[in-house]
Amino acid sequence: MQLAQVLISDADAWAGQARQWLADLPARIWLIDGDLGAGKTTLVQAACHALGVQGPVASPTFGLANTYASPQGPIHHLDLYRLRSAEEALEAGLVEYLDGPDRCFVEWAERLPELWPSQYLHLHLTTTAGGQRLARLDLKHAHA
Repeated sequence: MQLAQVLISDADAWAGQARQWLADLPARIWLIDGDLGAGKTTLVQAACHALGVQGPVASPTFGLANTYASPQGPIHHLDLYRLRSAEEALEAGLVEYLDGPDRCFVEWAERLPELWPSQYLHLHLTTTAGGQRLARLDLKHAHA
């Protein structure tokens, strides 16, 4: 179900937008895709800080996963950019993050759609000609 398209004017606007999405949307897992430089890591940083993460939030491109402490419990930040197959993700233990109870943000999610869980918020980010970011949000719920 497509929820919205939101135009984000600058890096500071991510913080307010992330807080709003966290408050309004019931998704534990955010799957984020978009071109290089579209704002995936900036969005995750804003969301993690809105959830109370203290300290830096960095893209886990080389380590594949970072875990941050927050007042709500662990937050996992995955980056699928370097993975070529679902088998690599399974070997790295990334599926356990998606199947677990904790909040999880996944960058480059479009690289392995076969790993997507039954419920998630999908955010597709693009850069406009004017340098702004356009975020398209889709919420997927499992059908009973």
